[in-house]
Amino acid sequence: MPDAVISADAAGVGGTERISHQFRVADWYGLVVYNQNSAGGSYKIRLIDPGVSGVEAAPPVVLDLSTVTANPFTNAVTLRLAIPKAAAGDLSIYDVQGRQVRTPVSGALQPGVHLVVWDGANERGEAAPAGLYLARLKYGDRELREKLIRAW
Repeated sequence: MPDAVISADAAGVGGTERISHQFRVADWYGLVVYNQNSAGGSYKIRLIDPGVSGVEAAPPVVLDLSTVTANPFTNAVTLRLAIPKAAAGDLSIYDVQGRQVRTPVSGALQPGVHLVVWDGANERGEAAPAGLYLARLKYGDRELREKLIRAW
């Protein structure tokens, strides 16, 4: 019995889509990418094994902010920060009115890949309502954003 069957076509022909899935158990899995419209295209597939530890890796070359767990999410979402070199910065969550909801990371950002979990709560620990949110990574003079959708 498969752990998951995931499909997407929300962006349409030529659009960018992002699908995340966290497997419940360590096992062998297969991946199939199927293009229904024969329009061609390219695919970027990233596999992350959160169980690997103690492995020294070179710092990322490119600054990146992305989700690694399901988005929309209900209880929590995990964000991946790829930091190429040390710099001051912060990761903040904003609602659609531009109000800051929470700042899970602030201060000196060290090089490497970091996973940050936002539990869907504000700074007071109260659950944020369902809706659209924006994760904003400020790093030196650069800024990246990622849309987050909290569902009930």
